[in-house]
Amino acid sequence: MLKKKLCLIGLLVLSLTPFGKGELEDGTIYSDVLKRNISYKAYIPKDYEKGRDFPILFLFHGLNGDENSWLGEKNGDIVKILDKLINTKKIKPMVVVMPAAGNSWYVDGKESIKTAFKRDFFPEIDKQYKVSTDRMDRGLGGVSMGGAGVMTFFLDDPEKFGNLLLMSPALFEELAPRHTAVSPVTQEDIKREYYKNHWKNYEEKELKTNVFLIVGDKDNLEDKYGEKIYQKNVLELFEAFRAKNDVPNLRIVDGEHEWSVWRQGLEEGIEVTFGKKLDK
Repeated sequence: MLKKKLCLIGLLVLSLTPFGKGELEDGTIYSDVLKRNISYKAYIPKDYEKGRDFPILFLFHGLNGDENSWLGEKNGDIVKILDKLINTKKIKPMVVVMPAAGNSWYVDGKESIKTAFKRDFFPEIDKQYKVSTDRMDRGLGGVSMGGAGVMTFFLDDPEKFGNLLLMSPALFEELAPRHTAVSPVTQEDIKREYYKNHWKNYEEKELKTNVFLIVGDKDNLEDKYGEKIYQKNVLELFEAFRAKNDVPNLRIVDGEHEWSVWRQGLEEGIEVTFGKKLDK
């Protein structure tokens, strides 16, 4: 009887042991544009050394965030999410890069952040890691301010990125005073990159894109005029992608402008986008 109990315990321990874990890397890339380093975290999947042409996702943090925003169970919990998706074969092993961009809104302002990412950061990451150049293996994701950054980079180069994860994207044409107080950008900088001003660059191309959008049903952030517009903005973007003949995925879930919403978005969004391929 004792032997049977020990065997059962052994089986239970075995079943709880993870099949494989990815690793986190700390990194910096020197930007000639900024004359300084850009810091980042990178998730590297198990058995990375044995493979090549890995899918890659760039994740952009929100206001007052940094490259660490995606880590830990109270925030993005990205390592646990990726390990789970890869080990259950819902996605292929992939590289995820999480850069720090300050409160730049990912535009050229006091510093030329957008230019630095395009000229220095993205190309150097592609050189340093064994990642695919196929647009359907490449993606951009972001929360709040980072969601606005997703649209900025995507609409500049839609041929380069075939997967988008937009989590409560802050798609502002003008910033509220609480945003400008902590951001090294002007209203003109924000207006210049407002996604609707660049939509035709994608609309006129024969491309299809995997798109996942999520927002909390109680999202409480307001625009410059005190209007709660997050759900409205997300719905407008959803309709724009649908009118383009994409098949975007929209989720309105219980929650505010918070990580409980975005963790749901990360897990389902990565699976929905990178778990399938559309025609190029």
